[in-house]
Amino acid sequence: MDIINPNHTANAGTLSDKPTANGGGVSVLSAQILDRTDFYSGNLPTRYGNALAGVMNMSLRPGSSEKIEYTAQASLIGIDLAAEGPFSKKSESSFLVNYRYSTVGLLSQVGVDFGDEAIGFQDLSFHLNFPGKSSANLSVFGFGGLSKNEFDAKPESEWEEEKDRYTIDYDGKVYGVGFVNQFKPGWLSLSLGASLSGQEQNRTSQGTTVPYPAIYSESYFSNRLLVSTFLKGVRKIKNGLLEAGVVADYLDNEMDVSTVTPLYIDSFYPNASGTVNGMLWQPYANWTHYVGKLTLNAGMRYVNFGYNNTDALEPRVSVSGNLDKNSITLSYAATSQWQQVQTYSTQGNNQLPFTKSNQFALEWRRKFNTDISIVSSIYYHELNNVPIVSGSANYSLINQWEDFPRGNLVSEGKGKNYGIEAFVEKRFYENLYFIVSGSAYKSQYQNGDASYRDSRFSGDFTSSFLAGKEWKKTTKTFGIHARVLYSGGLRQAPIDEFASSLLGTTVYDLTQGYRIQLPNYFRSDLRVSWRKDKPGYTRTLSVDIQNLTNYQNVAFIYFDTFLQDTVSKYQLGIIPVIAYRVDF
Repeated sequence: MDIINPNHTANAGTLSDKPTANGGGVSVLSAQILDRTDFYSGNLPTRYGNALAGVMNMSLRPGSSEKIEYTAQASLIGIDLAAEGPFSKKSESSFLVNYRYSTVGLLSQVGVDFGDEAIGFQDLSFHLNFPGKSSANLSVFGFGGLSKNEFDAKPESEWEEEKDRYTIDYDGKVYGVGFVNQFKPGWLSLSLGASLSGQEQNRTSQGTTVPYPAIYSESYFSNRLLVSTFLKGVRKIKNGLLEAGVVADYLDNEMDVSTVTPLYIDSFYPNASGTVNGMLWQPYANWTHYVGKLTLNAGMRYVNFGYNNTDALEPRVSVSGNLDKNSITLSYAATSQWQQVQTYSTQGNNQLPFTKSNQFALEWRRKFNTDISIVSSIYYHELNNVPIVSGSANYSLINQWEDFPRGNLVSEGKGKNYGIEAFVEKRFYENLYFIVSGSAYKSQYQNGDASYRDSRFSGDFTSSFLAGKEWKKTTKTFGIHARVLYSGGLRQAPIDEFASSLLGTTVYDLTQGYRIQLPNYFRSDLRVSWRKDKPGYTRTLSVDIQNLTNYQNVAFIYFDTFLQDTVSKYQLGIIPVIAYRVDF
């Protein structure tokens, strides 16, 4: 089932500092409570829908069913407390609860630059697990989080950039509660569940008046509610497996965004107000058939959104063959996704249909031994029904980030993503693990009869290296872990400096496409930990250094109305975090 964006500070790192629908600086769900997390990129299994790029499926681990255990951790970014254990000695049922409180105040005092913002968050999450007979299980979960960013306008004598003119306040709330019940009444395995989740975000920006900026004030309010339910049945039939189910979501989103300027052209700025609500029905069925070393998979999903009664059929099929330690899979999937709330709320866009994608992939897997494997794939995604401005070759909603869409869009645009990717993984065996991955790709968009252009997100390549090693000696363990990321920079359209100066905000010249590519992204992280086991408790001291080399990565380029010049905004530099943890 689906939940609302489970992240704090959804405005973190965006160009306009306005919140995004699905991003954020920190997950509300702590690593203390998470179990296995699966990430599907393209060619989604039939049970997943309302997504074009990918799905992240998170599971919560059960608490200890043997004894009560506690975890307490203090670090430069706050405290983390957890408790877990059985409800009674006679039951395998268990609980797990986690609380975190964080502030960047201590990090700011040791020299980490957060742009003079006061940033803080806290969250509480829990998981109750009730095993039953014959593989039955009831899982009850919940989470809630609060986050805030505050920035006070500086005195005029201290102004160094546009932001210094404004007092900015952001408050975010996110919550969720639900259950999943699995049981087997006879010949059928059933699962059903329901969840209620929501998110409220408020952001205000008030400028000084002497000398006045072109934008006096901005306000952003969003209140999202999602009720998600599902029912799934699985039945083994001879050499096959039949799965059928339905996902039913009710969405209720309210948004009110406004900008006030002294130039009498406020209609140029993003202003959206309205409510988007309705049922999203997603029944599906999938058949998996095993023939010798071949696995055939075929499914169909139907999607209907009651808000504007738009629908789609999504066939999905794959063929896999296993030869010794090799497997090859050829797959096709049709997927679709509704538009963002701000798109529906903008004038003339409330009847837009789903954006759709046809996705083809060829994947090869090889397992060399018990702990080393390689996966490589070639993929091609063709996007249709992309909202564009009629008669214009310059604008496509494919390129939307946190900015607001144009009005009166038509679903006549196209797009495509294609590339090759591979990774080699050594699982944590003999206290050593590593993952090496890389990809080369293109992301493009097209309007009408115009030629394809590189989209905002076409960085061309990605690469990463992750490795770790632990050394154990009786009751002591020393570990070192490292990660290196190197990828192509995202793209931006050129800035129209004259229009930006006149209107008091960054204005992009989309007629030239996204031809400016930001510098390549580089980041290295290092973690060193020392753990000592004692009767009844374990102590761990760790040092995590993010962006070890303090590399200055460009986040975006904008027009600064105070400096009256184009300026590069950089991402965070080196972030050292020292933590002390006790498990008992």
